[in-house]
Amino acid sequence: MPKILLIEEDAVVSRILQIGLAKNLGAEVFTALGAEEGFRKLKDEEINLLVLDMFLQNQTTLDLIKKIKNDPETSAIPIVVITMIGDKENTDAARSLGVDSFIIKGGTSMRETVLTIKEALQKSSGA
Repeated sequence: MPKILLIEEDAVVSRILQIGLAKNLGAEVFTALGAEEGFRKLKDEEINLLVLDMFLQNQTTLDLIKKIKNDPETSAIPIVVITMIGDKENTDAARSLGVDSFIIKGGTSMRETVLTIKEALQKSSGA
């Protein structure tokens, strides 16, 4: 059973994704409402994939991605970022830091979201 960590500050979006990923992928989905809590969970659990909102309040997502990719314990964990349509500057910056895939908030169906995450999980496991 894959373990996914979802860092999303919008509790409604977080719950919808948590239920959808658990149901459609059979994944154990951990949630965090912010960067600090998320980084702690990332290090405490054996996470297979991180789904991360592009816009966090207390720490920029790009700083968190750098922190994750620079830590030997977390650097290999694939990251899927949830972003807004037209956020090319942040999307390009995140991609340059090693983000694997992107989901467009409000523009991607649950089916497409599940497929994107499933592909990222398969890449990470070498399948």
